[in-house]
This record gives sequence, structure tokens and C-alpha cells, in this order.
Amino acid sequence: MYYKKRKNAACGAALLFAIAAIGSHLASPDKDRQLALFHPALLGKVAASPYDHALVGIAPSEDSSLGEKAAPLESDLTYEQVDAVTRLAVQRAGGLDSIIQPGDWVVLKPNIVTFYGQPHPDGWIRGQDTDLRVIRSLIQQLIEEGDASRITVAEGGVWRRTEDRRCSEETDGWKVHWPHFGNLSYEDMIAELDAMYAAVHIDLVDLNYDDYTSNVPVPGGGFALDSYSVPNTILNCDRLISVAAMKTHHRTGVSLTHKNYVGIAPAQVYGAGGWSKWGLPHDMIERVVCDLFSYHPADLGLIECFWGTEGYGPQWGNPIKRNMVLASTDPVAVDAVGAYIMGFNPWDIDHLHWSHNKGYGFNDLNNIILNGSEWDAIMHDFEKARHDDKRYNFNLAFYYGRGNRTWLINGKYSGSDLNHDYLGGLESTISPTKGDITSGNVWSEFTGVDDHIDLLQYWNESASNCITYAFTRITSDCARTAYLRFGSDDGIKIWLNGEVVDFNANTGGFWLVENADPASGNYGTPVHFLEGENRLLLKIKNGYGDYGFSLCVCEEDGDTPLWIRYHLNPPTPSSIKGDVNRDYGINIMDALMVINIILQTVEPSSEELWSADCNGPQENCKGDGGVDVLDALKIVNLILELDECP
Repeated sequence: MYYKKRKNAACGAALLFAIAAIGSHLASPDKDRQLALFHPALLGKVAASPYDHALVGIAPSEDSSLGEKAAPLESDLTYEQVDAVTRLAVQRAGGLDSIIQPGDWVVLKPNIVTFYGQPHPDGWIRGQDTDLRVIRSLIQQLIEEGDASRITVAEGGVWRRTEDRRCSEETDGWKVHWPHFGNLSYEDMIAELDAMYAAVHIDLVDLNYDDYTSNVPVPGGGFALDSYSVPNTILNCDRLISVAAMKTHHRTGVSLTHKNYVGIAPAQVYGAGGWSKWGLPHDMIERVVCDLFSYHPADLGLIECFWGTEGYGPQWGNPIKRNMVLASTDPVAVDAVGAYIMGFNPWDIDHLHWSHNKGYGFNDLNNIILNGSEWDAIMHDFEKARHDDKRYNFNLAFYYGRGNRTWLINGKYSGSDLNHDYLGGLESTISPTKGDITSGNVWSEFTGVDDHIDLLQYWNESASNCITYAFTRITSDCARTAYLRFGSDDGIKIWLNGEVVDFNANTGGFWLVENADPASGNYGTPVHFLEGENRLLLKIKNGYGDYGFSLCVCEEDGDTPLWIRYHLNPPTPSSIKGDVNRDYGINIMDALMVINIILQTVEPSSEELWSADCNGPQENCKGDGGVDVLDALKIVNLILELDECP
């Protein structure tokens, strides 16, 4: 064997100490470094460093560390139990004192999309709104350890203040007592706590009526609008904690700490004639979410599921009780974990992509460490909401994941015969890269703004009676069967690894996933992916008018398989010393991989051995001809940025 035998206990203890140091480092992330912004016009760029990680604390009610306050995930809890679970999650995320400075003005932003007793077509559904017991717990924690000078609970709910109220409206979300949340009311709770603690001012702000600043440019650039009217409370507070209920959503997939930001839009500007938010462009609501989030990304994201919502959320659906709290100073990571344990692939959630690309945190599970529970122990498949088609804005009968947005495009060719090989006989073998020329046409990169790849936008002209090719590579972590869901206008032919897997000469008007109907057992076109690289070629014809296509790889429930990725260029082995697990970054998983190599619990490949041997005596990461505990310690130093590799 190339790799060395196991080392002595002293070296092992030193390594464990170093790994523990990483945990301490991760518990206090450098927020300023994460907030380097750029305009996200092209969504393939990542602002966050691959050497960083996020820590997400999680506390389920059944956690043994809760002692006598522990309870099953579906049991009814007392306030004391809710408080204990909330505190444990926050502590596991690094604690409030890691983000709150003496004298800070801290805003807690709950989600109050409806309120108890409010007229509603289906009646009020518990799980739609943030549990008031969690808000009370956070206020008490802030008083005890945060040193804040002012604590504000702020929301722009769906009600009018008393003087503006219609005669049929007898109460509102601030005044009403919530029987499922300890019979608390916001007004009474805030008044009580403010009277109890003279050293800190505790108050409520209705963001619908708050003073606001008009035409504030979106930091880093807007996706839906260039600027918004923003409440001054959001603009001026020192710290913001987004406290969300765990819910599904028919347009954004999930409603967590990001989606909670729709409530900051003042209804006095965006009420559109009523006391709602319909003045916002709801056909682009996921882009709006990311825009609003950009004004003050949450300093702490907290998701509670003492009650949540599954199915056609966020305002309908069905209540679900899971009795857990997630918290993180990385608000993108906490939403990614929340989505994952709900049964979603975080990669499918657009607003998490965009916030990640703006530098607000990590949406890739490879960059997230879970503190407090094993992944599998807390997962529960929420019933997904049927999706609204993002282009034509109608309800589909099922959920679908994120389609591929970036393709190599070649064409256009005069004619509309899908059986004719316009690539000169290369359709079944073609494997192009950007800039290659086939049949006199260049393979050019094109990124669509959403799942619909608009070829008229690409050509910047009309395109009648023509053929266009689109190509991508799909990498898979293992050999697997999955489904292609696609739509096209006007006809399509698809090859996977040189084999024709679908052909429809007359697809008609485009809609996003026209080849699937899960309700009748049609999950899309079943295909087999090889481990590693797979070549996917699309051939799309057009008669006249609209011209475009979409495609996503799905499991039966609509998610993209967890480790499926789209790439334009052929995958190449990582050339980074220390990147043992070949994910193009250096992280704690690489150190653990080295330990496994040392203990002979894995049979490493030659590439893994090359990457693991990084502690050479000459230049940084040159290697000394063997793999031992010093290599793991070297990787620890790389993670902590104490060393650099060439």
C-alpha cells in the first residue's frame, strides 16, 4: 500500500484538537468577508470562498441534552420546553453574543402572514405564522446575553391599524391572543417585557406604517426591480433576526427566513388598493424575495417548526408539527438545511442560489456543518406545493426542480427536419466545448434568466423554419435512473450519451414541463445516467413565433437528484493539494478523508492519494511521499488560512 499505517494516539489527539479549533473558528464567521457584493447578472459565479464553511445549529425537542424537558417531535410542548429548544439551537449556532454588540438595536422579524381569528377561506391554519413563544424566548435571550439597548419586533402584516380598520375587522395580529402559542399576544407580551427590563427598550413596529425611504437601490443590483421603498427600521437597525415558520410555498418552493422578507415591504406603498403586498411584482416574487433580503441580510436566521405548513403553502396547505428549531449566522445555509430536511434539494431553490452568489452565505450542503443532530434523524418529506409555471403563471398539478440555465448553443440551421443531421453526422458523438466550430457555427455559451431558455433572446431576432442545438454535460455521483422533464416550442429530439431518449416532432406551444404528468404516473422521460460525465444534446425546431425550451433532471417527487450537476466543460481532476474528496475546495471533509486513509477504512484512488499528501518539507503542499496525520494537520491549517497552497 502507498499510504502509511495508523499513527500514535498523541498525534490523533493533536488532530482532534485542531479540528475542534475549526469548530470554534466556524462559530464566529467573518460576516464582512461574506458581504462582498457584485451585480449578479450571470448566476454561475460564486462570491463565497470555497475555504469557508457555515455552521447551522439544530435542536429537535427529543434531543437528550434537554434532559427532562425533552419530548417527542409531534408532542404538545409547554413554553418552558419551547424556550429550551430555542435556546439550544441558538447556542449551537454560536450564541447571540457572537453577533450582538453592546448598545445594538436588534429587530426580530416574525412571519405573520395571517392571524388567529382572521376571516380566511379555509380558516386559520396553525403553522402559517411564527410561534410567539419563540419570539418571547429570543427577547429574553437578548436581554440576558446580547447587551442590546433596543429590541423591536417588526412585521408588515395583513391588517390595518385601528383608525384605518373596516367595521368588519375586529382585531389584528398584534392584539389577538394566539391559543396555540401559549395564548400570548404581541402587544401584551411586549408591554410586559418592556416593563420588566428597564435597561432595554422593547417595542413593536408595524412596517406597513413605518417611516420609509423611497427608491433605495438594491445592494448588489436587483433581480426584479432596481429599487424599492424600504422601512427605515430595516435600514437603520444594527442587527436583524429573521424568525420564520417552516413552510412550503407554491412559487418559491419553501418559505423560510428569506421568504419572510416580503413582510418588510410597506403596504402603504405596495398595498395595491388593499392591505396586502400585491403592488410587488408577484410574477417575479422569488426575485423580489432576494431583492428585499439584500437591504439587510439576516444576522441570524432562525426557523421553527413547532408548527409548520406542508402542501399548497404558505397560506393554505396543512399543518405539520416537527418540534425543532434551526439557527445560523449564515441565513443562506440555515434555509438550505431547512429545505433539505423538508425533503427539497436546496440546489432547486432559486433565491438561495442568488443570495449565495451575492455573498450572503452558502447554499451548498458541502459547505455546511450541522451542529446538534444527524441529517437523516431530522429529515421529513413535506408534501410539496404544486408549482406555478414561472413563465405563463398558471398552476401546475405538481412540483418540479430547477432547470439547467446555461447551455452551449449551436445554429441556427435553415430547415425544420428533426431527422436530418445538421452537424454533419456528429449528433450521436458530439462533445463540444465553448468556442468549438461545427458545420460552420460556433458553440456559444448562453444563460437564461430562468428555466425557460428563450432562443429568440439568444438570436436577438426572429427565427422561423429553423433548427438550433443545445448541449450540456451532466455529472452524477453514481450510476442512477432519473427523469428528464422538458418543454419546447415547436419540436425536440434529445440524445443522452449518444442514444436518442426522446423525440417529439410537434410539441406545439411551449410550457415548462409538458412531457410529465405525475398524477397519472408519468414522471417524465426515464433515463440512465453513468457515474461521472454524461453528454446531453438537444435539437429544437421552430416553425414561427416563440422559440425556446427548458429541461430539468428530476426524481419522482420533482427534486433534482442531490448530486446531479450541469457543466459546460468536461470534468477534470482537481489540481488542488489538500482537496482529497475532489469537490474543488478544502474543507473539514478532506481532513476526515485523510484520517480514513490513515486508518485504512477506505481504498483511496491515486488522485486522492496525490491530494492527501500535502505536507512536504519543501514548498507548501509539495508532499513528502506518504499520507499521515501531519497531512491532516496541514489541511486543518489550510482551512484556518494559516497556510497557502500554490
